[in-house]
Amino acid sequence: MVYQRLNANASLAQAVAALLGSTDLLPPNRRVTAGPPSANTAAYSQARSRLRSQIPDDVADRVFDTLDHPG
Repeated sequence: MVYQRLNANASLAQAVAALLGSTDLLPPNRRVTAGPPSANTAAYSQARSRLRSQIPDDVADRVFDTLDHPG
């Protein structure tokens, strides 16, 4: 969601592809170390739809505030 907000009009598939291109940024866990995460966007979309609508806005605001006022 953050990727999509920072990259206007980016699709979910583009956001997932960007994440998969940077798996070194992901915390080490069984799903990452067992093999690359799936590029199938269905699970990501399903999980995102379960979030309360205010959460993405709050996350985006926090990211913006952090970028605007680092440290």
